[in-house]
Parts: sequence; C-alpha cells; structure tokens
Amino acid sequence: MIDLARAVGLEIIFHESTECAIVDLFRNRQQILEREKLVDRNQYYPLLSYLEALPPTYKISNETILKRVDGDGSLFQSPSATASAYLSTGHKACLAYLQSLASNCASNGIPSIYLVDEKLAKLSLVYQLVRLGLTEYFDREKDDILAQIYSFCWFLDREEVRDHIEKHYEYFSSVLLNVYRASNLMLSDEQQLERARTFSRKLLEKILSGETRDECIISSSHRRMIEHELGLPWMARLDHLEHRMWLEEKDACVLWMGKLSWHRSSLVQNQDILQLALQDFVLRQSAYRMELDVVKGWSETTGLSKMEFCREKTTYSYFAVSTSISLPCNSDMREVVAKSAIIVTVADDFFDMEGSLEDLEKLTNAVQRWDGEGLSGHAETIFKALVDLVTDFRAKCFKQSGKDIKKNLQDIWSETFHSWLMEAKWSRSGGAPTMQEYLDVGMTSIATHILVLPSSCLASPTTPLHQLWSSPYQPITKLLMVITRLLNDIQSYQKEEKQGKLNFVLLYLKENPQASIEDSINFVQHLLDQLKKEFLQHVLEEPCSLPKPSRRLHLGCLKVFHMFFNSSNRYDSDMDMFHDIQKALVVPPRVPKLKSPMPLPEQPRPKPRVSVTKDLSGQFRLGRFPRKSFVGCQMPSHSGPANRWEKMYKLSSFKLCFA
Repeated sequence: MIDLARAVGLEIIFHESTECAIVDLFRNRQQILEREKLVDRNQYYPLLSYLEALPPTYKISNETILKRVDGDGSLFQSPSATASAYLSTGHKACLAYLQSLASNCASNGIPSIYLVDEKLAKLSLVYQLVRLGLTEYFDREKDDILAQIYSFCWFLDREEVRDHIEKHYEYFSSVLLNVYRASNLMLSDEQQLERARTFSRKLLEKILSGETRDECIISSSHRRMIEHELGLPWMARLDHLEHRMWLEEKDACVLWMGKLSWHRSSLVQNQDILQLALQDFVLRQSAYRMELDVVKGWSETTGLSKMEFCREKTTYSYFAVSTSISLPCNSDMREVVAKSAIIVTVADDFFDMEGSLEDLEKLTNAVQRWDGEGLSGHAETIFKALVDLVTDFRAKCFKQSGKDIKKNLQDIWSETFHSWLMEAKWSRSGGAPTMQEYLDVGMTSIATHILVLPSSCLASPTTPLHQLWSSPYQPITKLLMVITRLLNDIQSYQKEEKQGKLNFVLLYLKENPQASIEDSINFVQHLLDQLKKEFLQHVLEEPCSLPKPSRRLHLGCLKVFHMFFNSSNRYDSDMDMFHDIQKALVVPPRVPKLKSPMPLPEQPRPKPRVSVTKDLSGQFRLGRFPRKSFVGCQMPSHSGPANRWEKMYKLSSFKLCFA
C-alpha cells in the first residue's frame, strides 16, 4: 500500500518509531527479493504468490502471471495475489474467482490468506483429533479421509528437490518432522521409506544441533516436538500421555499455511475440540483412579500385594494397561489385564527367587490339574488368586459374548507356569539350552499372550472364539511374544547374569565366543528391528482374520513393553514411573486458557449424568450435568446416526466408569 501511494504521488508521514519499522520492512523485503528467484520451481510458494507485495521495480509480464493462474481463476489460491493479478491483466477468470469469494465470505470478509483446499482442511482436523485422543468418537470419518491420501516421499527421486530442501532445511522442518513420523510405521523392504527416515532425521538433528541460521523460523514449541520425536521411539510412547502433551502444547497443532507461516486454521485450532479433549481426558483420569482402587483392593484381598519377596507392581500394572493405547473404554477389560499382569509378576518372582523346586513343581501341577489340593503358603495364595481371576473373567466374558473360555484360560495359564518351571530348572541345574530352545520357552514365560488373548474376547465380543484364539497362536501373537522377550532380555542381562538366570543376550555370547557384549546387543537389536516391521505388517494389514480391536491390543501390549524396556529396566524401578503415573491418573492437564463454553440450549432433564467441573479454587470436581450437555459445547439441533456429538454422551465407557 505504501508503494502504491508513493506511485501516485501521495506523501505519507509516519511517526519516527514507525518510520524505522518501515525502513526495516523494506530492507528485509529487498533481501528476500535478491536471494530468491521470481519463480523457483522447487519452492512450494514462489515469490509470484506474493504478487500484491512485490515493488513496482519488479517488471512482471502479464504472460508470466497468466501462466500461473489456476483453473479456478486464482493465483496460488491467494485472494490478495489474485486481486493484484486481475488489476494487472484484466483476466476474467481472476475476477470470477474474486466475485465468488466475495459472495461466499460476505458476512465475515474475505480472508487475508489463500483459502485452504478441502483435503488439507480435513487432514488437519484428523491430525488434531488423533493427537488429542478423540478418534474413537469419529473413527469412520477419520478412516474415510485418510483413505484419500496416497502419495508420499516423491521428493527422494528428484535430486534438485532434495538439494533445495537440504539448502533450506529450516523452512521444511514441519515437512521433515511429519515424514519422520510416518516412517515409524515402516514395514519390511520399504527401502524408499528407509531413505526418507534417514534423510529427514539427518536434517532434524541439524536443526537441534544449533546450526539453524534463522532462529525465528523454528519456534520453541516446534523444537520441543522435534526433540520429543527423535528422543523417544514411537513404540515406547503411551497414547494417554501423548494426548496430554498435545493438550498442553499451545503450538502443537500449528501448520504451515503458505503466506502466513504460523497461521492457525479455524478447523485446526478449534476451541470446541480442545474443550472436548480436555473434558474427555479428565473423565478418563477419574475413571482410571476408580478402577485402580478396585484393582488395589483385589490385590490386597487375595494377598498378592503382601508378599515381601516379590515386586509390588499393582499401580504399575494398571497404569500400563490404561494408558498404552486408545481403545473404547472397557472397564472389565482393563481390570482383567491389570490383574493378570499382577499375577504374572508375583508368580514369576516366586519361581525365580522364593520357591523351592519342589514347591514350583507342586504349583505347576496344581495349575495343570486346576486343583489346589496339597498347596500351602505362597503357592496356595497364588493359585487361589488365579482361580478367582479366571472364574470372574469367565463369567464376564460369557455374559458379554456368550463364549465359555474356561478351558482356554486354564490351558494358557498352565502353559505359562510350565515355562517358568523349565527356566527355573535350567537356572538351578546350570544347564545351557541353545538360543532357539531358550526362545521357544522364553516367548511363553514373558506371558504377553496371557494379556492380549483373553482381553480380545471382550474387545471383539461378536468374533468367533476360534478366530480370536487359535491353536497354534496366530503369527501376530507369536511375534509379540518373541519381541517382548527380547526387549526384556536386552535390558535385563546384567541383573540376570548376577542371579545366574538365562538370557538371550548371554546365550548369544556363549554360542559366539569371539563376540563382545556390544556385538550381542547389536545382534539382538537388529533382530528386533526386523521382527517389529513384520509385526506392524500384521497390525496394519487389511483384510485380516484377526479383528482390528484385537490387533490394537497386541500393539498396545508391545508399546507397554517398549516403554518399560526402552533404554533401561523401568519396570524394576520403584520411582522411575512416578511422574508419568501422576500425569496420567492424578494431575489435570495444564491447558492454555480456553474460551468460555457456549451456552447450552434448554433441554428436558432426565436421568443426571456425571461431569467434571472446576470449582473457584481451580480444582476439578465431580459434578452432574444433564444428558444433552457434554464438555461445555452446544449440541447440534439435528439428530440421527451422523450426529457424532450425540454419540459422545451415549458412550458405554462412561456408563461403566460411573455406574
């Protein structure tokens, strides 16, 4: 505007401080113009997209402008650039585009940046829903949108594009970060994605190293996201804590929007969605605390928490189950998996440290007979707790799905106790099985199949039992069992070497005398990388004989073990998980200030429901709200299956949590 005024002889007088800012503005613009070409075919938004801001000294032919006008009549979908193009060329298509904008945006005025295309708007919304943990309420819509996205990593095959990205890597930090995130789901033989991961990580590390030439380009929030992505493997993250992190990160959902690089789309930064995510998170915390109390009470009643010889991991077990992966709330499922994990921990310690070989054989035989006659002491306590768990879970499963899984449960526990007995005999006799013999037993003794197979019956109640729980186990279950055993062994070999226990890392050294401990760890790590890619193939493949909820349970279990054994043995630590547990179950998220909730319409007040509200001191309290209200958002006036908000307050999860 200043250029245009001066061009027609208008004198503009600014305040002295403003004049300095104007001089800096023109100087910066000139530096950009000298550095960049007018139309750079490698630059996603060339300078021509800023036509309205280019100075009169830039002589641009109408032919050059018209070559870049899109089919809809816009110049890079920018209203301001298109207006400038129309003034210069008089092109009727540009006028039609502007008239269409004026008609569509009459009430609020034409936006100052180019309009985002529909696919990007939808993808941005999915991005935020996933990050905030809300996709279970919009699962079908999410899948429909993502099914439209196919192309990826094309830039790796064009040397000039790669060179341009490497030269201006700061400007592509968001793209590089999302490419690196996508490579977390890399499958076997995806060489292009492997190259993309290496390429993006190299440049992201360069950004973190302080080599960035313009610190203003990389915000502190964006830098934290890069550090988080590179510092903690995706497999080692718990979904519930990830959702909290994104709730608390005020710039987490900022996307590159072209001419205003840190602009927030109204869809992306939607206050109602944040309100919904916050309320959903706090409701989950309340539900989790209630369920943890139930699990603690069971652990005390059965006597499992009172055994001094073993690790007391009641809270750890429940925390891991409840926060690992976003599945629709199922209180029964979380409780049975947590109780199973507690029994596994206590029984494993009993076989490792406390019981005599005679006691261990008696307990194993009792489990195989499913008869505790002759047991006493700790062995009797463990067996009674196991019978209580199986009896209770069998009844719940039969009530929900009509499946009687008594024999399945007895067989799977019998198999696991037998594997613990085998390992105890090896350790106490000094025997050394081969690596394969050890792994055949060790993949059972890690007991992950006990966690995922029974719970799959609750997660997929309509799926036939033989499909969920086949014999022999399905490949995805076998892979889970092997991977979790190796993850445990790679972080526990030092402790187990002192205890005289067997370990895959140590057995590799025995079978390869010339190898060092580093060689053994590298061998196991390489094996893990290959097995995890194969595992992901089974998790993601469609169609698949195993239903999606069961596959996601397998993935959640693997993420838990990855979290516990990522860089150390966190499961054996007494305090290492304290802060994570507090953030997951107790402390409300510190969310940037939200707008006041929209007023709710007057509705009939049938049976009251439970909500979480803040009192005057800022503390969250359980309260009541009418059926038609939810998270402070106005309910849509229409009804029917398309009304996703209607689905929110009908969730069986919250009925279970607050019954």
